[in-house]
Amino acid sequence: MKKYLLACTALFLLTGCSAKSTESTQASSNKTPLSSSSSQKLHSSTSSSTAMPQTIKKFASGDYSAYTGTYKSELDSSLIISADKIHYYAPDQTLVGSVVLNQKTFSKQTTSPSFSRTYAFNTETITVTFNDTGDKITSISLSKDIYNNNQATIFKYSTAETSLPFTEQEALKILQSSKGFSDDDSYFLATKYENSYIIQVVSKAIRAQGGSGTVGLYQVFSDGTNFLVKNNPTTGAYDKIE
Repeated sequence: MKKYLLACTALFLLTGCSAKSTESTQASSNKTPLSSSSSQKLHSSTSSSTAMPQTIKKFASGDYSAYTGTYKSELDSSLIISADKIHYYAPDQTLVGSVVLNQKTFSKQTTSPSFSRTYAFNTETITVTFNDTGDKITSISLSKDIYNNNQATIFKYSTAETSLPFTEQEALKILQSSKGFSDDDSYFLATKYENSYIIQVVSKAIRAQGGSGTVGLYQVFSDGTNFLVKNNPTTGAYDKIE
C-alpha cells in the first residue's frame, strides 16, 4: 500500500511539472515576435528620414535645374543660378565671376535636415542651405564678402529670372564693335540709364590738347541697338539725335 501511494505521488508531481512547463511554453509562444516586414519598415522609415534628397545629389553633380533663379543680398549683389552655371554679380551688377561648385572645391556637407553643402570660393567659403525636403534653397552664405567689408553676406531667393544682367562691360563691347572705338584712342564714361547705358566717348588726343575731348554721347541697349543722344536739361532725359 505504501509503495502504491509513493508511486501515485510521484506520478502527480511529474504531471504537475509537465503542465507548468506546457503553460510556460504556450505563454512564451504567445509573445508576438518582431516580424521581418516590421523590421524592414522600421529600417526604411529611419533611412528615409535621413536620406539625402535626389535633387541635392543632382546639385552636387552640377545639375542646378531644381534651384534656378536669382538670389539677392541686402546689398543688391546677386547670384544667378541657371541649370548648369552660377554667376556672381556685384551690387552695381558688374560680373564678379562664376561660382565653381564641384568636387575640387567641395569642403563639407550636412546629411540630415536642414541639408547644406559648403565649398571653397576664392579665399572664402560659400554655403548652400536647403529646406528639409531638399527641393528649395533657403539661403546661400558667402563667409567673407569684399562688398560687405569682409563680413558674411546672405543671399535669398528673389525671382525666377535667370537671364544675366546687362552690364557696363557688355555695353562698351557693343559700342566699340559698332562704332570702331578703341581703348587706345578713347576714354569711356558709362552711366546706367533705365534699361540701357549712356556712354560718353572722350578722345584722348583732343583732351591732351586742352579740349573737353567729348566726341559723342551714345545710348546702348542689350540687343545691340545704339545711337547718338543729347541730354535734355529740363527733363533730365536723353533724346535721340536724328
